[in-house]
Amino acid sequence: MSKAIQTVQRKASLTYSLFDPAPCNFPVSRVPLLPCLRGGAGISDAKNASFELVGRNRVSRLYTRGRYALYEAYRLCGVGPESGLLAPAYHCRTMLDPAISLDARVSLYPLSLSLAPDLSKIEGYLSTLQQRPRAMLLTHYFGFPQDAAKVKAFCDRHGMALIEDCSHALFNHREAPQLGQHGRYTIASPYKLLPCEEGGLLIAADGQDFDPRHPKRPGLVTEIKTLATALARIGHDRKRRIRQADIDLLPEAVTHLQSRKLARGIELSSRQPQVSSLYLQAEASMAGSIASRLLIKISSLPQAVAKRRENYLAWHRNMQNLPHCKPLFTALPDGCAPYMFPLLIDFPQDHFYALKTMGMPIWRWDDMAWSSCSTAQKYRQHLLHLPCHQSLSEAEMRWMMSAVTLVMTRIPQRGNS
Repeated sequence: MSKAIQTVQRKASLTYSLFDPAPCNFPVSRVPLLPCLRGGAGISDAKNASFELVGRNRVSRLYTRGRYALYEAYRLCGVGPESGLLAPAYHCRTMLDPAISLDARVSLYPLSLSLAPDLSKIEGYLSTLQQRPRAMLLTHYFGFPQDAAKVKAFCDRHGMALIEDCSHALFNHREAPQLGQHGRYTIASPYKLLPCEEGGLLIAADGQDFDPRHPKRPGLVTEIKTLATALARIGHDRKRRIRQADIDLLPEAVTHLQSRKLARGIELSSRQPQVSSLYLQAEASMAGSIASRLLIKISSLPQAVAKRRENYLAWHRNMQNLPHCKPLFTALPDGCAPYMFPLLIDFPQDHFYALKTMGMPIWRWDDMAWSSCSTAQKYRQHLLHLPCHQSLSEAEMRWMMSAVTLVMTRIPQRGNS
């Protein structure tokens, strides 16, 4: 059998479950899903705080996105045609794309209901593989720290490098030492937590454990386009601000939805061996822009953390007693800077569609490789990622929480759970 055929077989070993929302004609979100610059809010105004960006004081390299930092981490760990990657069953496609672009076999490991690696099941799974994966990816979902020391010891026993995915995390060096401290490599995505257009950090535990090559600096045209995009997003954000009148109109909007038959998206299955459309090979070796570096540098991390925690706790207070949904986590730990508020819903066929039709900003990992992990298969449709970032106004928070409350209490459950 030729090497080309073997490579195709490796890539095609995953079956993807895809959601196509095109028939739904969902409107543009009324509220920004990720942080943006608003006036002078969020600019650095504090020093000597316990929180810092993952890797800020360590040797690192900045790419345009975390997915390209992951590519380098996988490659430097030896992931490729002759060795594989062990990745979590609940994932964004861009967590797998870099390994697929390296022609590596990706094996998906099971997770508990709290999204922790199920090490006992993984132990048994590894014993069935003819070829051990070269690296294991550990994700600190939503900024909530996993027990990285325990996973690192597991990886050491099985001859795997640990790569920590801190793309949802800031870093608290006093209260959350398990974030980004145990992996051979750590990756972070500043643009998900700070008001910058891009940014994917690659951090090595050993500063010498880097390839001599650096990511390519973008040209002047690319720099100008990045800055223009950031400025345009500020202008667009100003046009879609939520007002009290928008909150007052929510009951009427939900009443209208009660009588409507909402268009449904299309569920697809694919065994295409290529990377997803979100992975652009031309960007894989590109460095982050000067504009993004500057915005990362001047962002106020203490302010971002305080506001994220405040908004997360507001979500938790308002959602925990609602019918048909519950927060994924029962508490917000000390030292945790949350990325999003994860909400489990019982009836996605009714409530997800209703919320998206109202213009709610929702992230959902519904483009995912299939696995036997029951947690991943349920969370694919049932786990909503709701914004709690520092740029949200009080009116936007009240609008979103009111929308979820009205939908959960007034929209009938006509779909399948």
